[in-house]
Amino acid sequence: MDSPSDTTEGHTVLLADPDPLTAATLSLRLQELGYAVVGAAAKSDGALAAAAAFRPDVVIISADLPGPGSPRETALGIRDGLGIPVLVTAAHPVDTLSPDGEEGLSPQEILVGLFGPDDLACAIEAVIARHRARHPCREWVEAFRQAAEIVPGFIMLLGTDRHIRFVNLSGAAMAGRPRDALIGLDAVGTALPLSDRDGGDLRRRFDEEQEFHVAADCIPIGRCRFSLRWTCQPVRDGRGCCAGWVCSGTGEGDGASPDASLQAEILLRFEKNMEQLAILNDRIRNPLQVIAAFAEFADDDIRDKILLQVKAINETVRQLDQGWLESATIREYLRKHHRMAL
Repeated sequence: MDSPSDTTEGHTVLLADPDPLTAATLSLRLQELGYAVVGAAAKSDGALAAAAAFRPDVVIISADLPGPGSPRETALGIRDGLGIPVLVTAAHPVDTLSPDGEEGLSPQEILVGLFGPDDLACAIEAVIARHRARHPCREWVEAFRQAAEIVPGFIMLLGTDRHIRFVNLSGAAMAGRPRDALIGLDAVGTALPLSDRDGGDLRRRFDEEQEFHVAADCIPIGRCRFSLRWTCQPVRDGRGCCAGWVCSGTGEGDGASPDASLQAEILLRFEKNMEQLAILNDRIRNPLQVIAAFAEFADDDIRDKILLQVKAINETVRQLDQGWLESATIREYLRKHHRMAL
């Protein structure tokens, strides 16, 4: 029989825990089991944003995770809103985590009390297997994301709350923002206009849960004059209820491309963001190396605590690096496909 560490398949994990030491300890344990920890969040809103950005195979959520919103609401938002398996850890049974009909957390999704490495690995693999059995379309969603990357228009996946869950590379370029800066935002007023050209409130169109079309003269968040025609289609679940939205924006005539001054402005914005990220990373990494070196001279217990914190900060820096790479990718996309040059 295989041990739990033989079945991890290189799964990725996001941690949501308010205690940095607990998160760092759990991160080390997961890595020893063969998992890849892609990030950590200390609050529920950070967990939702990180889950949408990193798309891990599972999110481990502490029952002590602070709001906004309860840990249970956060878990259901990630599981049902983003389609990502969750595992909630609790030192003691918590009534608010109890299953609540079909939409509640199952007992398999809650790990209570002290647990060892094997218990943790078995619980993770169980929630992943359960989620795959209940949501076989996740592979289709990933295939859709890959296909959307080569589409020149603006493609978004939204949750039922209109918040952006995914945006393709071309869309991020049009908005003049890295994708991680768009994830989690309300699409209305950022990528989509607040109203149509007749003054109709766009939020009401979403409330109707029917396909609709809208023309826009600009992308609000980027202040760029792209004339786009949007088509927003609801995605239905097995019961026919709206489970999210697919929105696609295509250019209207000559308005599909910004003028030369806006082209330069977009690229300059990316160049500035990339420069700031690079400077910030250097100013964090160099002191960390010094701190880690001095920690070797401390007592074992103190040294281990310092090194755990250093590892946690390094993970934050790694995420900043990811943002830098994202900006670099978008910049090259603009240069290649929109012939933008400074």
